[in-house]
Amino acid sequence: MRPMRILPLIVLCLLSAALATTRAAESPEVVRGPIVNGVRDTGQFIPDSVWIVQVGPRVTTTGMFVHRYFDSYGEDRPGGDSLGRVRFMNSIVDKEVLGMSALAQARPMGFEDRLQMRELEQRTLSNAVYQRFVLDSVQVTDADVRDLEKQYAFEQRFRHIVFDSRETAERVRRDILQGRIRWSDAVKRFSVGTAKDMGPDGDLGWLRRVSTDPITGIRMFALKPGEMSAVFADKEGFQLVQALERRPTALISLEALRNSMRNQLVEYRSAERSDAIQQTLRNEIGLAYDSTNVAWAASRFKSAVKVDQTPQGSNVSVDATVPEFAPADTARILARWKNGGRLSLAAVVHAYTELTPLVRPNLSFFDAMRGQVDAIVLEPYMAEYGRKRGLDKDPVVVSIMDRKREEIAVEHLYQDSVASRLYVSKDERRAFYEKNKQGFVTFPALDFAAIVRPNRKSADSLAAALKAGAKAADILRADSLAGNVSGSIQHRQQNEPGPYHKILFEELRPGQSAIFGDKDGTFLVLQLLNFDTGRQLTFEEADAIADQAAQNERGEKLLRAMIDHFAKKYTIRTRPEMLMRIRLVDPTIGH
Repeated sequence: MRPMRILPLIVLCLLSAALATTRAAESPEVVRGPIVNGVRDTGQFIPDSVWIVQVGPRVTTTGMFVHRYFDSYGEDRPGGDSLGRVRFMNSIVDKEVLGMSALAQARPMGFEDRLQMRELEQRTLSNAVYQRFVLDSVQVTDADVRDLEKQYAFEQRFRHIVFDSRETAERVRRDILQGRIRWSDAVKRFSVGTAKDMGPDGDLGWLRRVSTDPITGIRMFALKPGEMSAVFADKEGFQLVQALERRPTALISLEALRNSMRNQLVEYRSAERSDAIQQTLRNEIGLAYDSTNVAWAASRFKSAVKVDQTPQGSNVSVDATVPEFAPADTARILARWKNGGRLSLAAVVHAYTELTPLVRPNLSFFDAMRGQVDAIVLEPYMAEYGRKRGLDKDPVVVSIMDRKREEIAVEHLYQDSVASRLYVSKDERRAFYEKNKQGFVTFPALDFAAIVRPNRKSADSLAAALKAGAKAADILRADSLAGNVSGSIQHRQQNEPGPYHKILFEELRPGQSAIFGDKDGTFLVLQLLNFDTGRQLTFEEADAIADQAAQNERGEKLLRAMIDHFAKKYTIRTRPEMLMRIRLVDPTIGH
């Protein structure tokens, strides 16, 4: 059954839109511009300032309509045709009616509400500090790019020392510069990294700028022979690099790299400014890391998002699992600061778990884990840094906080007026089941074997054996006993995404096989083992599903009735005739 969608759409609009109280432009003026989605703008599009929706004092302009549309949740977002645009316009009306009505209730915030507001304020102020004092302050000129191009004209030989803590690295750097310890002795006593060493004393060999990590390369190739870098962090730990020799190299065409180089400089300077602010805060609170525990914790994590290349293209897989730790390990302290402050591994795991798998950071290396520690520990201090500089009065920050306050008010209004009235009796559930019986069926499902072979000949041989009656399970077992894990037998429902979906569900029949690959690479043999077309669920099996679906249906009706009741209090004006004249192009990717 179709789940109830009205409230999520309203709430998501609420999260993404600024509160509008500006006056509307009364006379739409046409503009002439570039090609939009393959269509030349000859005057059919209207300016962003033209009003489309007005609910009481709140006005939604064309520009706001576009931003709200692309900020809304993709699964709930209607199409960009005329019907979809009208539906989205109506959802904006509903959202404004609910928002103003919920705020008018003046319901006091509870403890959890205040906690949400406090956490959002810290996060918003911290982001505002980064935007205002880092991103907005970074300027990269054409002359800067030309200077960076010079790094590509030579290659250099470097040596390095990798430390497990910044404090040790800084102390050893001072000792080397002051002659208290020789480089070779420092490598033997302190270096913890050998992954890139090409020779003794941490020698990295000759490197070209184009072959190095872009940001690390900026630091390293700025060094002249004999010079030593400042301490910096990367995947291995805390690095100290010294340039030894330089020699010219064949010039390459840099035309295609110039935009990349500009982005490198922006990223590099942003990181420098961000770290300068963070270092100020670290010093203020006396933040100290337990590098051993940080490195140990990083070794237990892996990337949540993995991209594999298949013959049919890229296959993105998301691993939603979270590393499991014994209680004694979650109690490990990763950082300490003044007044008894300390951060345990348990807090990092909790913050990691709270994120959706697709946006979880890769914490599998030292600097990433240390950065996550910084993000958690420094956020309230970063927020205070922004508050002292007046960012709590910034219009963007105020708007975000007002939207969150309204979102909480709407949620309470919904719970009090709709959710509390959603009980459905067993007789009502049975009646709902009988009325919508055709919707209560299982999804089609199948089992299939996927077996890899190193070349076409062996793939053809395998397919022939399967056709002749050989069992895929026996073949996989034999491969495993020979020390070769060549594939697996998998179960999939039609509603579950995965590679070869169309072939498995629409083309193959039980027992049939298909081969994928190319003449120079490995080959995959798929065999459909069995197929279940699905069946009708009994009422007893579908009772819980029917209960939720009936509640959703009742909730939609109650919500609609509540919105219609409150809407009578406001003057509502819309301009549906102008919707198809809106440039409906994602503003984050340009026109």
